[in-house]
Amino acid sequence: MCCELNPTQAFWLGHLYVASARNMPLNDYADSQALTLTDLLMWERRLSVQGVPVPPRTLFVGGGGFLGTRYPHVIADGRWRCRG
Repeated sequence: MCCELNPTQAFWLGHLYVASARNMPLNDYADSQALTLTDLLMWERRLSVQGVPVPPRTLFVGGGGFLGTRYPHVIADGRWRCRG
């Protein structure tokens, strides 16, 4: 199943994907892009509720390391697969 995203959804999903691909915590990514963390978190939740798979976050653990996995839900032509 594929989703057609509107431009606003695509904008925020793109930011979430880039943050995940760069293994950046959302707060650091938001600062680097002049976005608010609140907006990123709100859109992450909103997209998830709408059934759009959102990229996983990078979780920081003690010692400055990170723990995180990436699982892209991108079909070959660039569309995102929805849950359902």
